[in-house]
Parts: sequence; C-alpha cells; structure tokens
Amino acid sequence: MAALKRLQRVWHFVESVWLFVRQHWERLLEVVILTAIGYYFDTHKDLFPWLVTWQSWAQNAVASIDTVERRADHVAVIEIDDRTYRERQLSEPTERRFVASLVRAAAHANAAVVVLDLNLVRDNADATVRKAQNAELLRAIVEAQARKPPVPVVAAVLLLHESGSLTELPNVIPDEAIPRARFPNPGLPDRPLVGYVNAPAEPGQVPLIMDAHTAGSSRVAPFWPLSLRAADAYDSVKHILPPATLQPAIRAAKDKGKFVYATFLSRDRFVQVSALDVLDERSDAAGKLTYRIALIGGYRHNKLGALVDMHDSPIGPMPGVYLHANRIEAILDHRLKRPSPWYLPGAVDLVLGVVVVVLSVRALRMGISAKLGVLAVIVVPVILAYFASVNTGYSLDFALPTLLLSAHVVFDAVSDFRRGGDRRAVAPMTAAASAGPADAPPASRQSDPPPC
Repeated sequence: MAALKRLQRVWHFVESVWLFVRQHWERLLEVVILTAIGYYFDTHKDLFPWLVTWQSWAQNAVASIDTVERRADHVAVIEIDDRTYRERQLSEPTERRFVASLVRAAAHANAAVVVLDLNLVRDNADATVRKAQNAELLRAIVEAQARKPPVPVVAAVLLLHESGSLTELPNVIPDEAIPRARFPNPGLPDRPLVGYVNAPAEPGQVPLIMDAHTAGSSRVAPFWPLSLRAADAYDSVKHILPPATLQPAIRAAKDKGKFVYATFLSRDRFVQVSALDVLDERSDAAGKLTYRIALIGGYRHNKLGALVDMHDSPIGPMPGVYLHANRIEAILDHRLKRPSPWYLPGAVDLVLGVVVVVLSVRALRMGISAKLGVLAVIVVPVILAYFASVNTGYSLDFALPTLLLSAHVVFDAVSDFRRGGDRRAVAPMTAAASAGPADAPPASRQSDPPPC
C-alpha cells in the first residue's frame, strides 16, 4: 500500500511537470535559446573582447572577497621610471650596461631572484654598436648566478606566431650562453633561465607551458612563461618544497593544455623602488629588495603624459611589469583557480533559467514585492562562483549567465506589465456594454415617474 502511494505521488509530480511544460513551453524555450547563446559566447570569447574584460573583472572580484587585505610579499618592482630616464639620459632600447648595473646592484642587495621584464630582442645594432654592452650584461648575469648563495637571473623572451606555430625570437644573449639552473622541480624543463612574455588570451589568466621552435633552429622545446620561471627559481633558492609551480591548479591545467586564473592586486599593494635609488645604493632601497624577487621593468610616461606599455587586466589598465608581478605573486601565494569544466557554465545557465521561469510564473499570482523577489535569483550565480572559487579551486564564469538571466527576468516583467495594461484597457469597455437598468445609479431610479 505504501509503495502504491509513493508511485501515485511520483505520477502526480510527473503529471504536474508535464502540465507546466505544456502551459509555459514558450518561456522554457527562451531559456534553452539563452543557454545556447551563452555557451556560444563562452566558447568564442576571442570574438567578444568586451565579454573577456567583463568576465575577468568578475572572476577577480569573486576571488578577492576576503577579510584580510592582501599585499605582495614576494615581489619588489624596480621601476625604470621617468626620473631614472631623465637623470641617466637613457636611450631606446634600454642600454645594456645600465641593465647590467641594475642586475649587479640587486644581487649586491641580496635579492633572492632577479627578473628582467625588458625587451632584449636582437636587432642589427646589437652585432656592432651594442656588442660590448651585451657582453657586459652577460657578465653581470653570470656573476649573479655565481654568488654564494646564487642569485638566479631570469630573462624575457618573445614567441612569434608564424605559420600556425610559435618561434622564439633571438635575444641579444643567446639561450645557450645563459647558465642553466637545475632546480628540484621535476615538472620544470631543464632549460636556460628564460621565460616568454606573450600575453594570454584573457587578462586574468596565467600562461603555462608552450612548445615553440628555439631561436635559429627548427628544434621544438618547451617554454615556460616568465612568471613560472621566476616563481620556481624563488622556491628553489629558498628551499621551499613542494614548489608552488607544482600546485594542483597548475598541474591540472598543464595536463589539459589550459590556463589558470589569478587574483590581481593593484600597484599600491606591491613594494616599489626606483631604479635610480637602487643604482645609488641607498640603504632603504636595498632593504626593499632583500630576500625578494627583484622584478626590473619600465614605469614611465610618454611625451603626451600617458604611461608606456599599458595592458588590460581584471582590475583595469596596468603596466606590463605589474602584470608579471601579479602572476608571480599569485603563483607563490597559491591564489590560482582552474577554469571550470566546459559543461558547467551551460548547466548553470539552464538550471537557473528554469528556476527563474518557475518563480516568475508563481509570482504572477502574488504582489509586486514577490515579483521583485524573483530578481534575487540573479544573486545565485555569484554565490555559486564564490563557492567554486573558495572551496573547489575553480573559476566559474558567471558574468554572462547573470546578464542573460537578468534579461530573461526583465523580459518577463515587461511582458506581464503589457498584458496587465491590455486587460485594464479592455475591462471598462466590457463593463459599459453590459450595463442594464439595475446598474443605474439610485438617483436616476428615484427620478422616474411612478407607474400609472
């Protein structure tokens, strides 16, 4: 008997669901269409730059929800700023002897690692006019890495997209001339201390390993980004095990050929020091570099007063050197999130869309406050994104689902309002046409003459 009652309840539930689908199939079809549009946008982000910027900002905002104000503890940025350019009368490209002096000064200040976020791509003048300068820079790198304890120097390289593959552009210092540092990280290729600086597809991403042809040869080798190379060098000289570059988010993304997302901090959260103060060996400047990653990069303005080398980031335009600083800091601070599985955003869209339809239909029988309460469903993607970020280590794309669900709720509200307006306009006409003598006001009836 109990089994029969359970079966009846299941049958009534299925029957009510089928009745709901028959009555509101148009709205449910809208949800399916919106889900398909959202999935298309999500899988073709490169065609919609505005969407990439919005989602990167949203992901960073969710990942940044914390009761503790975060600061960058591992990276100190040596800014080649306007004052340095002016007083040192630097030319373009940055003089190699000047860079060599900065490497020596940072090593002398006991920096843990020195990272060069500088364009060192070789041109015609490097074979003649700047040949001696390039040799001086190489000597500074070798001297730093020969210190006790060693100070690894990571140089930047650029990968060129060519005929469907990547090729390393030759630097002023060939890779084979740079000393190799064999770190204990088994996931890091045994390569010279160079890292590519190509921008990822989305501003909030941290690029991972990529195969490319080495400069001047057809050999294909694995290249790691500047941020991972710097972070691994830091963990190695600090004897930190396991290294941050082997954290689950990086390993999972690397195995699947994907990227990871980082939480970004503003410039004022980083330790900053002017390159001029480092060269002048000021004690306060040297103290900022001690036991930190000394990241050398440009931070100057052009003739129009705009900052040079600006790029998009999840928190707005940012100098390139601080993009790398953020990625290094996020890796070392374990603030990386894996991209969500391909099916998850679409599933969230579909489920929440159906929930919105059910609630909006029920709200038609309620007051305006209940209808406005339906909009609270839009908060659900934000809650899910935060839960996924904090508890599972995934970065859930929720900006587009929120937009589409909002559009759906607004569309329903406008449609209901228009239908209600049409009913109100028709009702007085119907009432006037059906009025009879009994509907006449009492005063009119009293004025009629009495029957004979």
